[in-house]
Order: sequence, then C-alpha cells, then structure tokens
Amino acid sequence: RIIRKMPHPTKVYKVVLLPALVITACVGSLALLVMAMVCISFGAVNFYRRHCAKFVARWWFTLAAALLEGCGTDIDAPAMMEEGDRVVVVLCNHNNRVDWMYFWCLAARLGRAGDLRIVLKDSLKRVPFFGWACQAFCFVFLTRTNKGLDVARLAALRRG
Repeated sequence: RIIRKMPHPTKVYKVVLLPALVITACVGSLALLVMAMVCISFGAVNFYRRHCAKFVARWWFTLAAALLEGCGTDIDAPAMMEEGDRVVVVLCNHNNRVDWMYFWCLAARLGRAGDLRIVLKDSLKRVPFFGWACQAFCFVFLTRTNKGLDVARLAALRRG
C-alpha cells in the first residue's frame, strides 16, 4: 500500500487546507496565464508545454503535497517506483473523494511532481477555472465516444 494513514477531516483540514489549495491554484493559474501569453505571442508553444507548465505543475503539486502531509498523510513509496526515469501509470479507483490528491504526495516524494500527466473525462474541460487550469497543465482529456482519438491522445502522452 502506498498510503498507510489518511487524515480525518478536522477543523484544520477544512479551515486551512482547502483555502490554501484554492489560493495557490489561483496563483499558479495566473502564472500559467502570463507565461502562456508571452510564449504564444512569440510562437513558443512547445516551450510553454515542456518548460513553463512543467515548472508551475512541479511547484503547485509539491506545495499541495506538503499541505496534505502537514495534515497527517503518511506516504510509503514502493521500492519499484524509486527506480530512475521509468514511466509509471497509476490508476486511482476513487475509493474516497480525494484519493487522487494523495497521489500528489507520492509524486512529490519521488521528485516527479512536474512530470504528472493526469487523464480526465472530456466534460471536465468545460468546468470554469478548474477545466482551464487542467488544460493549462497540459492534462489529457478523453471523450470515451471516439476511441481512435482517445488512443491517439494516450499515445502522444506516452511519447511526451
């Protein structure tokens, strides 16, 4: 098991963690917006995808992981995940509402927070603020109705 202990929703969790995540997400989104405008105006879209989005993702996921671990999350990374630059696919089965957030802690512990590529349902792309931020982080959206397009997107994700 990766997670040995999950925190109980205490007052600290509700009062500090959620607003901190929202505020840092807003700051990160604004930073991405500024970087995107500059890169796109100079035609450097690939530079944005490879460097700017990765930098902000690493910053935000590491900060979010630190906040989660500060609330009592205990991470135990399996030895197989500590072996260099291998590509690892992790599926979250949503046993609870926030299981995917604990994966951020694991990625931060392994020094791979900037390398996270999350796959989401296409409908989440249109959620205000959240959907835009996911697009800015270059996450992958699957339609589930067009298998060819979904396979192509996953293949592109694998190539980097």
